[in-house]
This record gives sequence, structure tokens and C-alpha cells, in this order.
Amino acid sequence: MEIIISDNRFYNLKKAVKGAITGFVLDKCTNNSIQMQNRAVMQKRRLGKTNLEVPIFSLGGQGVLEYYYWNKRADKILNHALDLGVSYIDTSPNYGKSQQYIGKYISHRRHEFVLASKTRSRDYDNILRSIEKSLNQLRTDVIDIMQIHCLDTESDFHQLFQGNYPGIKALIRLKDEGVINFIGASSDASPQYLAKALREGVLDTVLIPVNPADVHENSYIKDIIPLAREKKTGVMGMQVFASGRLPELAPDITRVQLLHYALSQDVDTVVVGVENIKHLEENVIACSRFRKPSSESIEEIEKQTEKLFHRINRYKSREVFS
Repeated sequence: MEIIISDNRFYNLKKAVKGAITGFVLDKCTNNSIQMQNRAVMQKRRLGKTNLEVPIFSLGGQGVLEYYYWNKRADKILNHALDLGVSYIDTSPNYGKSQQYIGKYISHRRHEFVLASKTRSRDYDNILRSIEKSLNQLRTDVIDIMQIHCLDTESDFHQLFQGNYPGIKALIRLKDEGVINFIGASSDASPQYLAKALREGVLDTVLIPVNPADVHENSYIKDIIPLAREKKTGVMGMQVFASGRLPELAPDITRVQLLHYALSQDVDTVVVGVENIKHLEENVIACSRFRKPSSESIEEIEKQTEKLFHRINRYKSREVFS
């Protein structure tokens, strides 16, 4: 992983953070409430073997972007994210109106961000149709990273990588034609099948759960990140807060600690959905202040989640990794 300080660009952060906002509390370093700094540097990292440089905080297409009838809020969040230097946006056709919002409100700023989407299709023809639909919704000719969504089962792996017409050939074809630039995969239930896919040598990126509860069983942090680095594959962390379950079940761990924990796990970026502008700004300032926690702090955070593993990472299979 190569760390890059973004070409001296400074991002104006316009509003102050005053205390707790919907449970998100910034660490206190003075007696006063933390205020957003007037100028913050967003650190960038190179995404594996790709030529992409991405901010360590990226915007996920869930949260408010999933909701119907929230057009104005989606518009403000997407454009404000770009204004703050959040230049990686992840979406999916399965995330409600997320793709339509991106196409409607920021397609005119397409040159400012890396765009990643996904497909739940597994066979050749349906993958092509799925990506054509995404291109239309996103109002773009090129998707930077197209990810296999939820590569979690033996069936997923077989349909995509084995047989006479494996689905991965559709993605390779579109990459060769310049319709997509890179091929990725997401997984959150069983790391062993993502590991098998990584060994095929086709994946440029992976999107995986990265939170302290992950390490206790079938760990993506332990089993996937080292393999991805061996293959020079970009690593993006998701489920940093486990869809809000982690702060609820382990309230002594702050969201800032969870962000910093994830960023310390040899990932290139963390992908987080937000509900409003304040949440967006809080995440950006927390990541701009990232310093790697001590090994003792990391161990303590992991220890606090040990008994909560199955309540926090509820999608994860108990199938033994091999």
C-alpha cells in the first residue's frame, strides 16, 4: 500500500461539529467541543495495482442514497462529498435509487471521482445486461470498477469462474472494450470463496468487512487482506460500523475509533454510507485526523467485540475457512 498526500489540495469544511450528532461523537482533545477545521488534508492511497489514487474515506451508495423521494438531500450529499475531496463513490443497482441519484446529480462532475458499481448477476448474458442498465442509470460511458456483488458461495464461484461460459468472461470482455476499467468483487459472508477468486488472478480490487468483530471467526482481515496484498489487489473496507450494530452493542468504542481501526488494517479506503451532511463532514474530519492506533489499543478494541461477534457480523457464515 502506497500512501499519498493529495497534491496539496485542501478541502474547505464549512460547518462546525458541536458535540454528538446522532450518536457520532468526535474524540475530545480539548475542553471545548471539537469544531471542524477550516482546512483539512484528505490523505490518498494507491488502490492496489490500479492507477487509481483514492481518498481514505469514500462515500457508500447506501444510507440516504438508497431512499426514494429524498432527491434534495441526495443532491446535497453527493455534491458536498465531491467538494470535500471524497473522490471515490461506491454504488449498486441493488441500492434503491443510488445509481439514479448519482447519474442525475453528479454525472456532470464525472471527471472528479472514481465510480464503482456492482452486479448480482452470475451468468455471461445477464452480467452484460446488468452493466448496460447501470451505465444508463449512472449516465456515463465508463465505470471505473465493476464489482461482483456478494461473492459468498461455492455456486457463485462456479458460475463466475468455471464451466463453458463463466460470468467472469463478460467482465473481462467489457474491460478489454474499455466499458469498465477494473474488475472487483465484494463479499461479507464467507471469505474462502473470495480467496479462491483472488487466486484466479483476475480481480483488481476487493470490498470486504473491516471491523474489530471480524477477527474472531472466518476473518476477512486475517485471511483476505494478506492474500490481496500478495496479488497486489486493492482493498476497500466496508461495514466499519456493521450497519450501526457495533456502536449500539459496544458503546464504549467510538465511531472515530472504528474508522481509525479500519484504516489501520492495510486497506486503501473505507466505504461508508451517510444519512446527512453532518454525518458526511464528521466522517471526513475523523479520517483526515487519522493516526494509526497502538497495537495495545487495537487489541483492546478487538477484545471488546469478542462475545458480540455473531450479533455484529450477522451475515457471516460459520463455514470453516480452508
